[in-house]
Amino acid sequence: MKQKILFLLLLLSFTIYSQTPVDYKLIGENIKNSKSEFYYPNLLGRFQKGDTTLTLNQKRHLYYGYTFQENFKNFKFNGLLDSISKYEQLNTNEALLKALDFRKKVLERNPFETGIIDGKLAIYKTQKNEEEFIKGIHQISLIFDAILSSGNGLSKETAIVVTSVSAEYEIISLLGFNPVKEPIVVDKNLEFVEIANNDKNVKGIYFDISKTTYKIH
Repeated sequence: MKQKILFLLLLLSFTIYSQTPVDYKLIGENIKNSKSEFYYPNLLGRFQKGDTTLTLNQKRHLYYGYTFQENFKNFKFNGLLDSISKYEQLNTNEALLKALDFRKKVLERNPFETGIIDGKLAIYKTQKNEEEFIKGIHQISLIFDAILSSGNGLSKETAIVVTSVSAEYEIISLLGFNPVKEPIVVDKNLEFVEIANNDKNVKGIYFDISKTTYKIH
């Protein structure tokens, strides 16, 4: 199911953009300005509605701007992943709905956890909830657009900037690669993920993890 959803993203809404470094200082200033198109409460509201009209710059302010929000700074899973796994393993209709509730609780704390959104999409697909499925596709596509505009990951200088380490594997899959090892910590701000042999001769992808400050419990 996960691979089908990623393939759908490629077909429906994935766009190749030129990469631009993330200016956190500028983003932090812009999202506080209530008169700006980047004012954060407005951007977040549009995201939650599945708005498809955000520009790339607005998407970048939305995704990277969340690192300035209190929910991000204090984010913890607090056992929610265990609850999700427990109910999804039961694989009954009632259990999947329980798992969906726990996924929603995670996303209330951090709406940009791509792995959590991906699992939510799989449940909506199973439940034939087309409206929420399409909205979720738009949301996760927006996140990937923002992330992939930050760098190509082929060098330390062009590392792909993520705000959650779980996004690394989603991005690698979206690019058509397969990781062969756990991420290697290059320094406090960088990780390198080695990938399997491929026709593009890419050995691995660098990720900027400088803003992934919360802990997973």
